[in-house]
Amino acid sequence: RPPSSSTGELLCGHPNRRHSLTLPRSSFVRSAECYRQLGEYEKVMEQCTLAVAANPSQRNARVKAHLRRGLACEKLERFQEAKEDFKLVIVEQTA
Repeated sequence: RPPSSSTGELLCGHPNRRHSLTLPRSSFVRSAECYRQLGEYEKVMEQCTLAVAANPSQRNARVKAHLRRGLACEKLERFQEAKEDFKLVIVEQTA
């Protein structure tokens, strides 16, 4: 899988000849959900962290990212991290 950056840029190709492809920032949230359904919870956490960084002004994307990251943390038995993400969801929903 090609590496991605927090700005929505996907780096593709041979390491010596990299090309960038700008993707919608919501792609991180969508890919996180795909990974969640596949049970790849570490990748869910990675994609959600990128989604939060890439979408600082989009509340809906942040809420989805924190919720999905919290669910992934729960599956990985990282309960304190899950609790922190779930608290952020509540804060975002009541703001």
